[in-house]
Amino acid sequence: MLRTDAAVFGITLLVLAGLSYWAGWPDWQGLSLNPPSLQEWLLAGGILAIVILLSYLHFITRKLVARGIAKRLGKDIGHTASRETLLRAFRKNTRWMHSVFSTKPVGWGPRARKRIAKVVSDADGYVQTLNDRFTNPSGDETEKSKIPQAPVAVATPPPPAEPAAEEEQPKQVATGS
Repeated sequence: MLRTDAAVFGITLLVLAGLSYWAGWPDWQGLSLNPPSLQEWLLAGGILAIVILLSYLHFITRKLVARGIAKRLGKDIGHTASRETLLRAFRKNTRWMHSVFSTKPVGWGPRARKRIAKVVSDADGYVQTLNDRFTNPSGDETEKSKIPQAPVAVATPPPPAEPAAEEEQPKQVATGS
């Protein structure tokens, strides 16, 4: 998508620079502007029309590329619980009003950071509570660290089998010479 953006904006810049050079406009003389004639206004209108057309093409291309990536992303993710959430976040971040040069995803602001920090803090507190309740790092037996245990049945091995009354003797193989 970045390559497509660069190509569209590069072509736009080259066309605008070429038309401006060809028209010799704007004509600055010192710090004062020599006002353009009607022909130059028409040229400026044409340039504006080209800019609008190229911007439209840019956003159409961007939309099509985002759809293709979303399709591929949906296949790569598979059918997981977070699939729709991830696809919705991708679509939201690729809307026309959001720049591809943005360093932060849409929705990742101070409020979202606070929510995530609270969840992490609550989880840490819960883990610490569980550790305090069910572990005893110093090895001391205290009422707090005793865990009620259900009676455990110990399996005893079966008694050894009695030897057979008649044991087979190894057979002698006669060799003939």
